[in-house]
Amino acid sequence: MNNSAGAPAHSRERTVVPDYLSPGAASNDTEFDPGSAVDQESDRGSILDPESFTRRGALSAAAVLAGATVAVAGGVDASEAFAKTTKKKPAPTKSGTTNTATTKPGSKGITITVNGKPHTSYAKPDTPLLYILRNELHLRGAKFGCGLSECGACAVLLNGQQIRSCIWPLNKVGFKPVVTLDGLAASYWGAKKAKAGALHPLQKAWIEQQVPQCGYCQSGMIIQAADLLAKKPHPTTAEIRTAMNGHLCRCGTYNGIIAAIHSAAKEMHKK
Repeated sequence: MNNSAGAPAHSRERTVVPDYLSPGAASNDTEFDPGSAVDQESDRGSILDPESFTRRGALSAAAVLAGATVAVAGGVDASEAFAKTTKKKPAPTKSGTTNTATTKPGSKGITITVNGKPHTSYAKPDTPLLYILRNELHLRGAKFGCGLSECGACAVLLNGQQIRSCIWPLNKVGFKPVVTLDGLAASYWGAKKAKAGALHPLQKAWIEQQVPQCGYCQSGMIIQAADLLAKKPHPTTAEIRTAMNGHLCRCGTYNGIIAAIHSAAKEMHKK
């Protein structure tokens, strides 16, 4: 939309188009710029005050919307889909999973359990868990958002409790099981039923309520919601707002998130 020549500069609405939506954008991730208009603190909004958030027109592009539902429900087969798109698969480890890290002679590695399966990594002990999940196990549920435990896009469950995998070191996982969005349905229904296409009640509610827009933050939102419902099966709206406040959604889907959690709570009560 063209502004009139006489309109004051401060009154003109500025739409910032992320590099990944630009026609000539490169396929790799762009460098994070904390000073860009998209990343200003004032643009974050809050689930405690949903109306404070200003939606970005660029994030409602059709290409982004098309993948929103997949971001919520498609996590079950994320690693399998990724493997099909790669020309050369990494060599399998003894645990049956794949490992892209360089194996050092004599190194024992660190074994963790992710979505019910053991995986041995030979990465440095202080490597963030998120890198192991995405780069070695090819699980795309957890996302890299800020790298500072501020946004919640990287959230996973560790022994049933939500953690931020972008800062959680590999050697701190220990024997506690890790569950990502990719394995959330299996952790609830069992592997056999999940493989048949069953979704976790939260995933189902997210789709029914049409919560996502760009979908990037929704994995972390669902993981936090799973943590909440495990502790409070019938949370009030105020309790949901408090629990979810540490997760940021630039699209302002907070009201939909609250509705979906209430819906999932009712569904889980029937089980």
